[in-house]
Amino acid sequence: MRAPSGSPSYNALALLWPTEENFPVGGEIDFAEIMDPARDKVELFLHYGADNSQVHGELQVDATQWHNYAVEWTPDGVTAFVDGREWWKTTDISILPPGPMHLCLQLDWFPRGDGDPGQMQVDWAKQWGLAAGDGASTDSAGSEGSTDADSSTSITDEVNNTGSRR
Repeated sequence: MRAPSGSPSYNALALLWPTEENFPVGGEIDFAEIMDPARDKVELFLHYGADNSQVHGELQVDATQWHNYAVEWTPDGVTAFVDGREWWKTTDISILPPGPMHLCLQLDWFPRGDGDPGQMQVDWAKQWGLAAGDGASTDSAGSEGSTDADSSTSITDEVNNTGSRR
């Protein structure tokens, strides 16, 4: 997926949405939300609870270039990946979605007075279910602060020190 630079009114977004259509109680996992008009970061929002509480992470990445975004949701937590590398994780099971979800790819429009077009490009998408007894594909304990509403996490200290994955 990639999102060319453009209108601040458009957000490119890959997410898991509750099959029961019962948001916010059913949760929402926005695992690749590109909101910045410069398209220089990707954000994650995990929505939970009747009050639409959220945890957040962000990663500096050139989202105008092609990247593979993925999310793994298991009974033990949620993990986000960019190009096969884990960049965010929570193991706080109290905030996980309570029921089935499905993949959505969308270009959200939040009018900000400009007339510029928005664009999102997707080369491919695939969704897998967990087989009975399968666990997470990673064994990390979770990103520091990943259950704090104001948290912001990155892949590793190496990425934190360079400031980007470009």
